[in-house]
Amino acid sequence: MKKDKDYQVPDIYARAHHIIYGSKAPVGPGGRTRIAVVINGDESILVEDRVKNVVYKAIRDKFPREYFAVMKGNDVNTDLLQKAEKEYAARLDADTNGVQQHRPDADGMVVENRPRGLSDMLLEDYVESGKACNYDYLLVLTFSEGNKVSYDHNLILWHNKTNHQNVWMRLRFIDVAHSKYLYRNDMAATGKGHNGFFNGKMLERSVRVLMEESMNDIDVSED
Repeated sequence: MKKDKDYQVPDIYARAHHIIYGSKAPVGPGGRTRIAVVINGDESILVEDRVKNVVYKAIRDKFPREYFAVMKGNDVNTDLLQKAEKEYAARLDADTNGVQQHRPDADGMVVENRPRGLSDMLLEDYVESGKACNYDYLLVLTFSEGNKVSYDHNLILWHNKTNHQNVWMRLRFIDVAHSKYLYRNDMAATGKGHNGFFNGKMLERSVRVLMEESMNDIDVSED
């Protein structure tokens, strides 16, 4: 992807409070490349501020504000959720089994105990919403809890326990203008903890590994 863009700035980008960089960010995107970030997934991960801080820091480091207008994609998320409502209504009309909540998502994973949200969105849905909301790229991150394992270490003088918490991150980085994935990956990482419960620190460690690896995979060119 390219750093520089030449285009007229639409009025919609006066929404400075949506810019991820915080109070030091420029008022609008100027001539910078516009990226919308949408984060969704399991409740246990989304409620952890430490996890979101890791995600946003990795994105800020990868896409400096001098070249990129990286924004919380609340508008594109709303547009996608409207699409999801229509898809859900269409499935209800066609399905009489009453098992909508447990249907697999677009990646074949079962959705349980949380809103389906963007579970059924496909590439064309992301592209349409990106164009409607005037973004150059969409970065959609879906987090899911994976396997949990506890290992007991019974030594002569003391007892020790190690906990492992897996996290899946499904990343979609969409090039809106060219209607394609610039980067698409399903990744898993393990966070470890000792002598304690499964907690937010373990999720944070997993997500940190995932963000570092995924951001390293994305190339930003000068031209």
